Amino acid sequence: MPYRTLLIEDQRLFRSLLVSHLTEQADFEVVGQASDGQEGWELYQAHQPDLILLDIVIPKIDGFELGRRILATNGNANILAITSQMDSRTTHRISEIGFKGYVEKEQPIEVLQDAMLTVAEGGFYFTRLVRENRYKLPTDFAAVQKVLSPREQAILAAVASGKTSQIIAQDFDLSRRTVENHRYRIMKKLNLQTTSEIVKFALKHSLVSE
Repeated sequence: MPYRTLLIEDQRLFRSLLVSHLTEQADFEVVGQASDGQEGWELYQAHQPDLILLDIVIPKIDGFELGRRILATNGNANILAITSQMDSRTTHRISEIGFKGYVEKEQPIEVLQDAMLTVAEGGFYFTRLVRENRYKLPTDFAAVQKVLSPREQAILAAVASGKTSQIIAQDFDLSRRTVENHRYRIMKKLNLQTTSEIVKFALKHSLVSE
């Protein structure tokens, strides 16, 4: 089942390109797109999406205020900020309000897609924080919780246990392609190259037992 996604972005070209990309992805379904905060609020109420992609600088109601409004009605809303403003004040406000993550607009589309999956599954994705926690993985056993979403951790454990993509897909009610995409992103995040390395990593971080 794809994640129902609402896109709130005032730049028409960026919005169109992103929608075009998402329509080709099995993991996401665009249920609405808005060019300002007021329209975004109305579409949020109408669709109650699984994921909200929210630009911070938008007309009528800015992204900060819209994020607060959404989270006031649903504290578990999965909001991912997409913005070109990455100064310390902006990032602090994003975290303080309760967004699940942010991605700078200059990041590659693969990074945004990775962030979307992580946030849609209930995880957190803050690009600088993710990079910092990757360096901590060898010594900080809590870092894996910050780099991988709960779903990714579960799939990693299943792969390490020797389950095939088809079996994992059945267990998680996903398509085989989605499972393989998850596996690719997990290996990329953790800088792992082989199944053997996945097993060693899972054992080291107590995601599976001997």
